[in-house]
Amino acid sequence: DLFLAGSDTSAITTEWAMAELLRNPQTLRKVREEILQQIGTERPVKESDIDKLPYLQAVVKEVMRLHPAVPLLLPHKAQEDAEIFGFIVPKNSQVLVNAWAIERDPKYWEKPLEFLPERFINSSVDYKGRDFEYIPFGAGRRICPGMPLAIRMVNLMLASIVQPFSWKLPKGMAPENLDMEEQFGLTLRKAIPLLAIPSLNMSSTQNAPAHDSKRLGENSGIGVGVPPVNPGGVPNVEPDDISSHNALNTDTGTDPIRNAHREAQGGGQET
Repeated sequence: DLFLAGSDTSAITTEWAMAELLRNPQTLRKVREEILQQIGTERPVKESDIDKLPYLQAVVKEVMRLHPAVPLLLPHKAQEDAEIFGFIVPKNSQVLVNAWAIERDPKYWEKPLEFLPERFINSSVDYKGRDFEYIPFGAGRRICPGMPLAIRMVNLMLASIVQPFSWKLPKGMAPENLDMEEQFGLTLRKAIPLLAIPSLNMSSTQNAPAHDSKRLGENSGIGVGVPPVNPGGVPNVEPDDISSHNALNTDTGTDPIRNAHREAQGGGQET
């Protein structure tokens, strides 16, 4: 259960990160320049490289501030009657902490609704729950036990898809028009899943994921974060389809990109 919960929330956070980077091309450029300067393209990014990438880490922190994967954290229960700032919390009451609202509170954050990774450069604010204005993993003894794994996973996944590819939105979509509507639930997903177009950098060919590049045309895209739904192949999105196209869905249990790999290797499709 811990592994599955950590994988789901990490994928959601990675999707939000790519959405924010594509919406802010100058930030995406800074992330990629940092990766190229510190690591280059001769080998893939490794977990041990993450400490060399402070701007990437600041981007992930800012993503978790604006889009906490679990916006109300996990439910708690009051073990006894309590009074907090004049409010009575009866014993056995279920208590939810609105991390989403706290991390957008203008009392604690300058320009709280803007995506500004620079706010975390040279900042002492971290994930460990000691700074109550920033609690994407909770705080205290009940802080998320998967925090160290999630932080490493998201940083590594994001670096690994930024390093070998140049990314852009489907043809006809301006960054400022990218839909950032949230779908509230136990986890905070994008209401309209992200679709992005990768362009392989030649110097990164050996290190890039083995997608069938012949299937990716100018208007073709792949889902970022969770598997796409189209069982026939990589979705081909025309500009008029952007607003309503639902490219990502986990209900089918199929992965067209993985199926393309299997077909290329002579294997059958995944069902």
